[in-house]
Amino acid sequence: MSKISGNGPIYLGSNAALHMGSWSLNGNNESVGDYDLVDNSKQVDYGAQSYTGSCTGVAALEDTTGQDLLLAAFTNKTKITDIKFYEVFTAVSAEKTVHWSPVSGAGGLVFTSMEISKDGGSETSKISFSFECDGLMERVVTTVS
Repeated sequence: MSKISGNGPIYLGSNAALHMGSWSLNGNNESVGDYDLVDNSKQVDYGAQSYTGSCTGVAALEDTTGQDLLLAAFTNKTKITDIKFYEVFTAVSAEKTVHWSPVSGAGGLVFTSMEISKDGGSETSKISFSFECDGLMERVVTTVS
């Protein structure tokens, strides 16, 4: 059993879930090999199969394309297949991004719990989700073009 965690953004498709501050994945690692695509822009290092995880951040009710999608997926128990948990995120050309995501066609994740709570004496609220996945998760390194 291994734990992988990060403070990078979480994306649903091309939409960032705003203000999500940290995430973690807990799973059994399984080597799926290293390979580069023809353009050498993507490298898959290894995967985690049968995993659970969580993500936390500041609740952002104005985030209608990120956190709102997370809330809808939790409410409807929708399986998410197009989600990315970034370890390293950059928009700088020729630098690398690193993210974890479900392997296409090999499952997805379902949110199992969600909580919104006041963050101490501040005006902000904390949001947290827990999830589980039925399939292989891959770590993808991509060079920004």
